[in-house]
Amino acid sequence: MLEQIEAALGERDAAGPAPADADAEKVARLGGIGNESATVAVREALYRPFANRKQMAAYAGLKPNPYASGDRQRDKGIFLRLPVA
Repeated sequence: MLEQIEAALGERDAAGPAPADADAEKVARLGGIGNESATVAVREALYRPFANRKQMAAYAGLKPNPYASGDRQRDKGIFLRLPVA
């Protein structure tokens, strides 16, 4: 069964997005992730314009983690913001 799955995934990856797909160009520009993940990202989040990367991170549920020590203030990076139950 694993061989059949690998064969099907190989055929899918070789085919790429459908040429009639309006999002095919956007999906192709998202390098570093697979076709399925890129397609989901384009159709679920990248359909709307974002003015900057901070707006996109906020939409995805990410937030900056500030670091303040004395007079120094900077962002340590972006971390996933999990909902509080």
